Amino acid sequence: QQLIDTMVADLSSINHLNSCPPEILQKTWHEDMLWYGPAGIGSSYSIPRYQQQHQLPFRAQLSDKKFEGHEVRIAEGKYAAFFGWPMNLSNTPTGGFLGLPGGTANCPMQVVDVYRRDGDKLAENWIFIDLPYYLKHQGLDVIERTTGIMNPSVIEETIDSTSMKKNETELITTKLAVKRKISTVSEDDEVAPAAKKAPVDYPKIIECVSDRSIESDNS
Repeated sequence: QQLIDTMVADLSSINHLNSCPPEILQKTWHEDMLWYGPAGIGSSYSIPRYQQQHQLPFRAQLSDKKFEGHEVRIAEGKYAAFFGWPMNLSNTPTGGFLGLPGGTANCPMQVVDVYRRDGDKLAENWIFIDLPYYLKHQGLDVIERTTGIMNPSVIEETIDSTSMKKNETELITTKLAVKRKISTVSEDDEVAPAAKKAPVDYPKIIECVSDRSIESDNS
């Protein structure tokens, strides 16, 4: 916990800057650190990549940062964590963060941080940011928008598949009906003897009915 407090104090001392000298991080982080960010930001390996992919954009593209405090700070063995819920800090996007335009809304950011220490420096950091909540305060409701997204190709494929199955079912039903009809006629005692003796070309009848069924479906 003391190591994390030192890191937080170091970063807080340069909050007035939009950048961070790597030497600041090297005091408390291993050079080959691992940082696991949320979806939308991603993960980083090593101090230079962490700075390029997350820390520097976070500092340069978010203004009016205000730390709201941690609800809980805990530590056990090599691990430590803190979180602030419902709000850890607030800031105003100026443009570019997450690839989005800036605005004037000061937005609350809910954050959970979990750290692993290796020796006398930090080695790994898992960070959870409720980005849907954060973006909603900027006027972008990701969840609502996602529910309205439709993929026409998938819908068309489903309709074609359903239509094909329906045609196949109707064709089989027609064939069964023809077989029953033929069977009933051949066994009817009131049918003229000549009709009973006349040879019946079953496959030809079924083929003709099937062709008509297919032509009717495609019209």
